[in-house]
Amino acid sequence: MDGWRERLGAIARGRRVAVVGVGNPLCGDDGVGPLVAARLAARGVAGALDAGPVPENHLGPLLALAPEVVLFVDAVEHGAPAGAVRLVRAADLGPRLSSTHAPSLRLLAALLGAAGAAAWVVGPQPARTAFGAPMTVAVAAAARALEDALAAALAASAAAPGAARTTASAAARRPGPAAAAAAPDAAPGAPRA
Repeated sequence: MDGWRERLGAIARGRRVAVVGVGNPLCGDDGVGPLVAARLAARGVAGALDAGPVPENHLGPLLALAPEVVLFVDAVEHGAPAGAVRLVRAADLGPRLSSTHAPSLRLLAALLGAAGAAAWVVGPQPARTAFGAPMTVAVAAAARALEDALAAALAASAAAPGAARTTASAAARRPGPAAAAAAPDAAPGAPRA
């Protein structure tokens, strides 16, 4: 979807933001969320959390960050070509915009909303999500674009006059499933043929 980078910047501008990677790195394109979160954490981006395939298990560390906005990064089924990125409110996930994690993301969106945080999902259209499948080249490219766009949006947000900064807890910085699944001879998330 055109304009997602600009919308992402507008959503993050001047707010405390947490980025939560969601997905299973052992299931091809479904690993995009943990990959992006791990890359952001490696860049030193505060507030990046790899929640793996069970984001609801990370509600405590997420609430400890006291975010105003939570950006879940996850593969989103939206009928576009593989790798096309979509940005939607987490509450809007459903039959037409889907994720294998949609029920838990909608629940988390409701809980975060009660705590005063807006919840969004940003992610690419997946092509392969079978167990053991490699990430496709299109989704790996989308992961890099998401990483760069999120890093830029968060840097601009933190630099905004009067912006509150988010400090990541130790739990938010610990390596998650994406780091464990990376092959030792390949860059994390490098596309495989």
